[in-house]
Amino acid sequence: MVKPRLTHVALHVEKLDACVRFYQKYCQMQLISRRKKAHSEVVWLAELDREQDFVLVLLQGGRRHAMVADDFSHLGFAVASRQQVDAIAQQADSEGILVWPAKQEDYPVGYYCGLVDPNGNYVEFSYGQPLGPGAEREIVNKQSTKDKTLMSKQQKKHHKNAEKITVYFDGSCPRCIRDRDYYQKLTQGYKHQIIWFDITGQEQKLLQLGITPSKALRELHIEMADGQIYSELAAYIELMRRVPLLKPLAFVIALPIIRPLLARCYHVMVAKRLKRAGRLPM
Repeated sequence: MVKPRLTHVALHVEKLDACVRFYQKYCQMQLISRRKKAHSEVVWLAELDREQDFVLVLLQGGRRHAMVADDFSHLGFAVASRQQVDAIAQQADSEGILVWPAKQEDYPVGYYCGLVDPNGNYVEFSYGQPLGPGAEREIVNKQSTKDKTLMSKQQKKHHKNAEKITVYFDGSCPRCIRDRDYYQKLTQGYKHQIIWFDITGQEQKLLQLGITPSKALRELHIEMADGQIYSELAAYIELMRRVPLLKPLAFVIALPIIRPLLARCYHVMVAKRLKRAGRLPM
């Protein structure tokens, strides 16, 4: 007996043509069938050369899907690199449809961003998840970590705390400077482990790191000792974890229920601050 196989997902949508254009543009899906059925239309979309594996079916006549803050339902697409995730996020941000800025999570989540399609459905683009490119490297890294059984938990904790990190902050922002000074006071005993780098006039350096100057203004970025870049709330969480007094706050911010809401507030506040200063990137 042949076991069941997932062949398609069907979505009722309000704006059929807009949804088709979205999935063609961002997901590079191909239109393989379009037919009228009674007073509506049905569209089949598929990835190139995967028409026999899986199709996305869009049915005209639905209502816009209203996502709530703690609803992470989404369609997931794997891309070839972190740079591609960043490019998609940047394009979506310019169009006002970015809901999850690009960020790195522990394996198997990987590096990802999230968009909202014209019907309100969330769509994720990721690199490093088990079913997509980059998974092999993540699995090797995970296995390598498991193999270090001789290092005690206390030694691992000490090693992580001793890691140097570079914080890329906006030195032209008085509030950002006050925040830096506050962190420096809290890290007097090991402040040499945190390097503060002013991004003012450092566009070339930022681009070499894969950070666009406009994104550097909108989000805090930190670079780990191994070259890994964290941004937005992920950067704050990593920074706070290195400050004993702020570790409980880092734990709270990282909670799945809290983090999406706080991220939205964070982006709104930053945009207002930049707008007041006449520095909001276009």
